[in-house]
This record gives sequence, C-alpha cells and structure tokens, in this order.
Amino acid sequence: MQADDTRPGRRAAGSSEIAFGEARPLGSASVSDNMLVAVITAIATLVGAFGGVLIANWHARKMRRLDLAEARRLEQRDAIAELIDAARSYAPKLDALVAGIAHLDDYTKAPREEAGAARARCSKALTVAMLTVTDDELREHVSHFSLAFNRDDIVLPVLKARMNGTDVRKPLDRALELAKDMENEIANLDAAATRVLLGLEESSKAA
Repeated sequence: MQADDTRPGRRAAGSSEIAFGEARPLGSASVSDNMLVAVITAIATLVGAFGGVLIANWHARKMRRLDLAEARRLEQRDAIAELIDAARSYAPKLDALVAGIAHLDDYTKAPREEAGAARARCSKALTVAMLTVTDDELREHVSHFSLAFNRDDIVLPVLKARMNGTDVRKPLDRALELAKDMENEIANLDAAATRVLLGLEESSKAA
C-alpha cells in the first residue's frame, strides 16, 4: 500500500484544484490584463468622444453668438446710416423753407413739397432707429436728435409772423438756430456711431 504524498505543491491524483504555491496556467494573467486594457481604452474613448462633443457644441454656440452680434451690429449700422442720410437731406430743405416763408410774399410750392417729403423720410428713419438701436450711447444720441427734430417752434413762429405782418427777423433767427441744433445732433450721432460700431466690430473680430 502506497502512502499519500501530501507535500506542499502537490495535489492528489484526480484533483482539479490548484494546490498552494502552484503556478497558474500560462496565459490566464495576460487575458485579464488585456481585458483591463480594453476597458480602460473604451472608457478613454468615450470620455474623449464626449469631450469632443462638448467642445464642438461650445464652439458652435460661440459662433452663433458672434453671428447674432454681428447681425445686430449691421442692423444698427444700417438704421443709423439711413437716419443720418435722411437728416442731412432734410436740413437744407428746412432752411430753404424757413427762408422762403420769411422773405417771400408767396413762396413757391416746390420748397414746401421737398421739405415735406424729406421730413417724412427722416421721420420714418428715426422711428426705425428708435426700434433698432440697442447700444445705450447710440440710443441717447438718437433721442437727442429726436427732440431737436420734433420741435414745433421752428417753422410755425416764422409763418405766424409772416401772416400777421410782424417782424420776422427774430423768429427767423430762432428757427435757423434750432435747425442748426438739429444738424449738430446728427453730427454727434455720426461721430458716436463711427466710434461705437467700429468698437463692436473690433470686439467681434477679437472674440
């Protein structure tokens, strides 16, 4: 009868368990390592893809903001440009109308029609600018021009003096002074618009 060999590192005949101290089958460690590497690689890929999506979305949002800002700048520019052009067209016609009322017994129909048409265009441009311009500084200048433009004591005093046969020199001087104030306000708006809108354009490019 043979004695059982129970020395460490040995296993009984027919046993499928690995005894203490016995090496694992070759290749089992490399399989586990490969699985770990695969998991880490998959996680890194997901993180990278997710990060790429976030960066792409952030960039897209930034570009949309810049596009909207540029569109707004151009919209303000066009509104102010039309207002300035309309006001500069109206100013000399207003002067001619006032002078015609003061110095002619029967001033011609043409100055009245020209001044009326120019004023209508300027009024429309002013309304558009008031609704379009969002910059605080530009809105302030537009408001100042609006006050000068909408004064009702430019033409009427001269007309009343002429109709009443009284001296027109004082109301005429006052009318021309107020008309000059309107021209100064539009010049101030022009200077502010050049400065502000150019600054917005440079800020948009820098961003």
